[in-house]
Amino acid sequence: MRAAAYARYSTDRQNPNSIDAQLSAIARYCENNDHTIVATFVDMALSGTNTERPEYQRMVGAAKTGAFDCIVVYDMSRGSRDVADWFAFCKNGVAVGEAPPANYPGDDFDEIAGGDDLPF
Repeated sequence: MRAAAYARYSTDRQNPNSIDAQLSAIARYCENNDHTIVATFVDMALSGTNTERPEYQRMVGAAKTGAFDCIVVYDMSRGSRDVADWFAFCKNGVAVGEAPPANYPGDDFDEIAGGDDLPF
């Protein structure tokens, strides 16, 4: 499955290294589940209270063109504080879910938004 990775941290007071940790967890999940990361989107020092972020908007545009089958995030709040924002991707057949943390007892995709026809 073709996956997009999305990572974000909120403010310039947060540690930018959190992006590396998020992308590492996403990559680990994708490797363990036969997903190929075909695109990576990162917004730094930008709030999740709205979707007017350059990389988030670029991801929306890529989803509309069918560039990937799913979006994997470390935590849903990294993309948006409003989970309903994620459901917009369903209209384009793109599932959205969280990569479990390294100490999670399983490696299941916690699908938040998607269709029954998507192979998770």
